[in-house]
Parts: sequence; C-alpha cells; structure tokens
Amino acid sequence: MTLFLEEDELAIVSECRKSRLYRGTATYEVRQEKYFIRFDHSKSLDLKSFVATQRYLHSVARNADHIRIPEIVHEFTHDEGNRQTTYIVMPFIPFLDPPPADKDAKIQEAARWLATVAAPKGHKLGPLGGGPMIHRFFKDGEADVAYADVESLERFMENGRQRLPAHERKTHFVRLTGEPLVCIQGNVNMNDERFGIDTDGNVVVMGLRSVAWVPHSLARYAYMSSKDKLNGIADELGWIGADNQLTMAYISWILKMTSDGALGLDEYGRPNPAQCRERLASFALVECFLEIRFVPQGLDVGDLGIWFMKPSNFRQGLPTYPRSTLSLPQDIALLASTESYFPKLYLFTRMTLFLEEDELAIVSECRKTRRSRGTVTYNVGQEKYFIRFDLSNSLYIKAFVANQQYLQSVARNADGIRIAEIVHEFTHDEGNRQTTYIVMPFIPFLDPPPADKDAKIQEAARWLATVVAPKGHKLGPLGGGPMIHPFFKFDEAEVAYADVESLERFMDEGRRRMPTHKTKTHSFRLTGEPLVCIQGNIIDERFGIDPDGNVVVMGLRSITWVPHSFGRFAYSCSKELDGIPDELGWMGADNQSTMLPISHILNMMSGGGTLGLDEYGRPDPAQY
Repeated sequence: MTLFLEEDELAIVSECRKSRLYRGTATYEVRQEKYFIRFDHSKSLDLKSFVATQRYLHSVARNADHIRIPEIVHEFTHDEGNRQTTYIVMPFIPFLDPPPADKDAKIQEAARWLATVAAPKGHKLGPLGGGPMIHRFFKDGEADVAYADVESLERFMENGRQRLPAHERKTHFVRLTGEPLVCIQGNVNMNDERFGIDTDGNVVVMGLRSVAWVPHSLARYAYMSSKDKLNGIADELGWIGADNQLTMAYISWILKMTSDGALGLDEYGRPNPAQCRERLASFALVECFLEIRFVPQGLDVGDLGIWFMKPSNFRQGLPTYPRSTLSLPQDIALLASTESYFPKLYLFTRMTLFLEEDELAIVSECRKTRRSRGTVTYNVGQEKYFIRFDLSNSLYIKAFVANQQYLQSVARNADGIRIAEIVHEFTHDEGNRQTTYIVMPFIPFLDPPPADKDAKIQEAARWLATVVAPKGHKLGPLGGGPMIHPFFKFDEAEVAYADVESLERFMDEGRRRMPTHKTKTHSFRLTGEPLVCIQGNIIDERFGIDPDGNVVVMGLRSITWVPHSFGRFAYSCSKELDGIPDELGWMGADNQSTMLPISHILNMMSGGGTLGLDEYGRPDPAQY
C-alpha cells in the first residue's frame, strides 16, 4: 500500500500541468508504483459522476468473477489560484497487447454483468452523482441537461419527434415510462475502447463517467452501434423497446441538426425561457453515425437523396443515389460491399425551425384579420403553413389542441387517414390579452375532388368511430369546453356537460317544455349507450382529399365523443354519412323522433340554450 505524502501530491499536480489542460488524464510513478491520474475542476459534474459511479461499481464488482473496476486509492484537491482542481489517483492497469482471441466474448460478459447491477435506491435516471448522461442518442454524444427522471426524458424526446418534417408518417410516440432501468456503458463506439483485458484475463470496465442507468429503449440504441460485440445483448437479455428504435433514430438526427441540443427545454422536459432558440436549418447535411449494416429496417431517409463518400471526396462532387432507385438497408449493404472503402451514410432532410422573427411575422399576419380568433395561411421560408389563433384561455383552442394531438397520434397507424400535425405553438402578449398561435403544415386538396370522395369520407367517419376516448373521458371534446353538435342552438351547447347523465337530464327538461299535443315523444335514456367519436359539425366541409389520396380530417374543435343517439342525430344531417350509424350498429334509432322536436325547442328560445340548467343538468340559480 502506498501512502501519498504532500510532496507526492505536488509532483502529481506538476505532471498534470504539463498537459496545459484544466481537465484530463495522466500517468505517474510514486515510489516504483505506476498510477493513473484523472483531474478536473472540483465543481465539475463530470468528475462527481465519475467518482460516484466508480465507487459504487467497485463495491459491487468485488463479488463478480473476471470483472475488474479500478479502485480509487487517493483523492485530493489543489488550489490553482482561480480554481480548485480535484485529482483522482487509481492503480495503472496494464492490458494484454495484442488482446486475447476471446476479447469480444469477455466484453459481452462484462456488458451482461453491468446489466445486472441495480441502481442505488432512489436513483431515477442517468449516471450517479448527477450530470448529463453520455449517450450516442444525443447531440455530440451527450445530453445538454441532466434529466430529472424518465418522464422528463420522454417529454424531451416527444418534443424532438414533433420537429420532424410534417410528411414523415412512420414515427410514433416513444413511451419510456414503464420500462425498467438498466445499467449500460453509454459510450461504446468503435473508436473509443471502454473495455480492456488485464494480465489475469479480467475484463476492466473503463470510462465510468459514461456508465448510466437508462430505460431499455435507450440501452438498445446505445449497443446498436457497437459492431458485433454488443449488438445482440439487448435481444439476449429480453430488453423491450425494439419498436422505438426507428423513431429514436429520426429524433437523434433532429438533435444533431439543431444548435441547441436541449431543444429549449429544461431538466423536466418543459420549455426553458432561458435557452435561446435554434437557428434556421431548412437544408442541413446530417452524418448518421451508424454503420451501414445497422441501419434500422424500414428506414425512410426523405426525398432528397442519399450520398456515399470518402471524406477526401467531400469537395469533389458526390455521387447521388435517388430514393426511387435505392431501398434500405438491402441495396445499401450491396452497394457498400462493392466499394473499396467502408462508406458513411449521409442524407439531406428538410425542416423549418421557427425563429422569433417568424413568430412576430405570423402575429402581424393574423392581426390583419382584425379578429381575436381565426385562421390564416403564411409562408415561412419556402414552406406554407396554416395558422389557427385564439385567446390563450379559450376553451376552443384547448379542445382543438387536445383533440388534434390525440387523434394525430392514433392516425399514424391508419391507412388513408391524415390529421394535420402541430409543428409549432407559441403565445404572444397582445397587451390586454394573451393569444396562442398554432402552426400546422398547409395541406393542399385535390380540386376538383376525386370521384370517390364520398366513399373516402365515409371511410374516415368509420375510422373516427373506432377511436376510443382516452381513459377517464366522459363526454364531449377533449380538453374541455362545450360540444359542437347540430342538436343544440346555433349548433353548439352553451355549457360543457359533465357526463352523459347530465346531458340526459338537460334533454328531459327540454322534452317537458314541448307542447302538450306532441304525443309522439317519449322519455328515453342515454346512459348505457357507448360513447362514439364523431365529427360534430358536418354541414360545413370537414373532410378533404390530399394529393396522395388520403382523407384529411379537419375542424378538430368539433370532434367529440357522444352517445350513439347523438352520433345518429349528427350524421342524419349529412347525405354522405346518413347510413353510417345503421352500418355500424349504433343504438338510439328510436330516440331520433324525440330528439328532433327537443332540438326545435332549443332553437326557438329567445334566451340561451341552457334551459336554465348548469353543467350537471340541474337548475342554475345564476341563470334567469
């Protein structure tokens, strides 16, 4: 055992200063013993994370066969004048050179061992000791912030997914919550060895700053890049998240394209006003740090082409392989095998990042309407967008956004159905009010429409009817607010009814107000009828056909979940959809003859259409 004296520490400091760096590594001999030194600013999260992870894994590895974690034998701090520097001293471990033939098998065994190491109690995500995680998913291989937990990371990834080009339809929400945490070596790229074999044949796990506890999906993504060494570990250990890999690859490219790898979000995955906005990147060249053989199955690289190149050929003109003549990954693998060099994959992608001046221009365009709510179209760069604006506290905008986001997530797996995606959302202070602006891609429609438009609209209505309401939703549109439906006065309820029972009480009050000679009406019940998703306003055009033949569902504020009887009443107003209820077996056909005169009563009243009742269908003393 070596006892480190003050002169030993000063000698170590002197040796490290030769590097002219304030952080780094060095080797040094103390009384014929060779040591490995790591030094960094004392407040560095990198150093704190390294020390916490090293000590924890070293204690766990004591009972592991053929696994070795270097031990910290000494630690001290030195005053450098304008900063404090901490020095970590560990034994120098020589490695077998050349490595043994079974090195890859030993590394796989070390990765399996890491996967068995449970995180300390209370640890939620990432490396021990705090600090951002090192992982190839993030920009420059490291997260810009230390995410507080898995839910925060999930929100960050969804924000990145929302920035994908609007035409990209193959991605889906990446759900990380519920996935177990697993310990991995987050930096396993082929140029940076993180495992070595000592003279006793033990596997030495190094680079402990990049060891982290992550959900299965992120663990899969990390090991996907490690050639044949670790690529099969995920399936072998039964890690979930294989279906998330393609979406994560797209999000990772978005991160590499932006100047702000945090996407303007904080450690909780929520907007951070302190962070500056990303710069415009309408056309960006992205290097995919994936070997060709590990390109995920079904990868779609956009419509501007794929380039293969040697770095030396970059300025000499690049061969282009149009998407129409190249399928992934089979053709790429074939092409790679015919080249004398191992190519890298590059791609062009198109996207618009909204700057502050873009937002101000959108606000100015909307002000031309002289309205507090409405819609406009506007060009940002070469892209045309559809803008919806309304007061920030408006239930209309809240219902629209909630309906749009939910239906857009469901529609990803639907053939021939398209829901416009929200690509940007911002709020602007108008002085006496806050206005929210929703930006979506402008979708051109076929004009004239195709001959089978009615059939396509019917198919869209059938699809809507299959969309189950989110758990806990009781009635009406998502996000709250009154439902839009032709049954009510001016096609809109005046209150947001709390549930089906409340709506039933309201209707029964309307039936009691009918003239006594109306003998054909009857008391009826809505409770017990299933909820069904419908387009509540189908007098105005709410469906269009895009150039690809998809049905675009519009007017999402008027999408609502109602009992079968209300679904029938709404679609009876449309010649295209009148037959849908019978086709789908909806209940409530016998209620229609009663609902129609009640609707007439509501439209004849000179006052409001609430009948003096509140959202529970009970008398409201505040109304007169």
